[in-house]
Amino acid sequence: MIIGVVGSIASGKNSFVEALTAKGFINLRISNELKEIAKEKGISLERKPLQDLGNALREKYGQGFLAERVMEKITPGNNYVIDSIRNPGEIEILRNHNDFVLIGVDAPLDIRLQRILDSNKPGDPKTWEEAKEMEARDRGEGEKESGQQVSACFELSDYKLVNDGSREELNSKIALLLKDLDVLI
Repeated sequence: MIIGVVGSIASGKNSFVEALTAKGFINLRISNELKEIAKEKGISLERKPLQDLGNALREKYGQGFLAERVMEKITPGNNYVIDSIRNPGEIEILRNHNDFVLIGVDAPLDIRLQRILDSNKPGDPKTWEEAKEMEARDRGEGEKESGQQVSACFELSDYKLVNDGSREELNSKIALLLKDLDVLI
């Protein structure tokens, strides 16, 4: 089984991925492919330069280019969770696998923006306005078809998980969804 995870920044995607890896799923990240290429080219691993590189690669090699690189790492008999999906072309490639399902994880904008500011990660926004700007680009606002398109990806989800409560509530929602997907709990 291959489960793809898409969602807005600070939506709770990582919690979902962690739940699957705890059940033996192997995590492959599209962003890791991007980071490998960035390192080879001497490009900074901060969010904006990586987004720019990803957009340029999709423009040059096709929107599914990074997902194709991830799919080369899939071996039969294993379960995978793939995250960092940012473009519908990546989903198109992943859907070529018979056992693929796409999960969309989201949370209300104000909750996500506050999480971004509270995380205080290096390179992350420090003001509400900066967080809104970063989040808008990720969603696909003002982006070309080959750019960041998280909102469009979310709309392609087979299942949607809304993370609008406590960590315990999210864990309960994850458990119910995994049961629905027949992932052993």
